[in-house]
Amino acid sequence: MTIWLISLIALWVNPIICFVISRQTKSKPDQRKKFFLFAVWTISIIAFGLLTKISTASIEADWFILAIFHFAVCVLLWIGSYQKNKIISVLSVLVIIFVFGVGYLMSTIGILGLGFITGEYEPSKDIRINNSTVYREYGLGNATTSWGGTKVCLFTNFYWFPFFEREFFSKRYIGGSNIDKNENFITPENSYVNNSPTFYGNGLEIKYDTVKQEIILFNDHSQDTLHLNRPR
Repeated sequence: MTIWLISLIALWVNPIICFVISRQTKSKPDQRKKFFLFAVWTISIIAFGLLTKISTASIEADWFILAIFHFAVCVLLWIGSYQKNKIISVLSVLVIIFVFGVGYLMSTIGILGLGFITGEYEPSKDIRINNSTVYREYGLGNATTSWGGTKVCLFTNFYWFPFFEREFFSKRYIGGSNIDKNENFITPENSYVNNSPTFYGNGLEIKYDTVKQEIILFNDHSQDTLHLNRPR
């Protein structure tokens, strides 16, 4: 619900605020340059985090950062629309019509769909496996897929920056069956398991082997083993 609200406010408010900023700085090149540099650096830093799968340990903070990313994009588009270069100006206006149009469509007529989409990014299960690994499950099928199922992700924390983490593994399952067929992370059903407290998570049961450092996922139909001690 929180990330849906963050998305809704960003889609509604960011274009308007950035339009006001672009108008107010039209005759103030120094201020406009500062906003331009802010937008470029913000987009670059957040894009780096997205590409390297680095995020915070809070989903609300992650979506607030994405809202800032959207804000920075809006700044660049509005500044671009006021450029004397006709090519840049026309391209910026065309992108504005498309991006803002889709955004307002999703935040009005498609508001229910926006809720379904953001809902798939909220973990249905969040379990700390050990000091450095977090296990999360995400339910699929509301909006981004037609087949449904579960997405399993593993995150590792940064020692010096514990509030930040990096996703180092993910896999999708349909009814507990692996559809990515990553053989490096599959073991036979009769694999031996030691010291395994069991958790329940959205159709999959979870066991963690503290000796082998393996997470065993299983249900009535299949079993999969995630090897934490493998090179990442």
